[in-house]
Amino acid sequence: KTSHCCFGSKLARIFQEQASKQLNIDWGSASSPNCRPITLDEFKRIDFSKIDLEELFASEGFSASLLITVGMI
Repeated sequence: KTSHCCFGSKLARIFQEQASKQLNIDWGSASSPNCRPITLDEFKRIDFSKIDLEELFASEGFSASLLITVGMI
């Protein structure tokens, strides 16, 4: 048996994976997956300088205009 967590975007998945790793949040098991969102208290503890977005930047269709739109450039 397998289970999967679903996210609304690639960015959401990457962020959840990276943040969960920093916070030592377990993904659970196939029979009891842990796909819960990160709490506000956990969010405050994330070191954003350690979030690796290389996968997002390397993905096909990624556009620099997106970064400009959200004010990252």
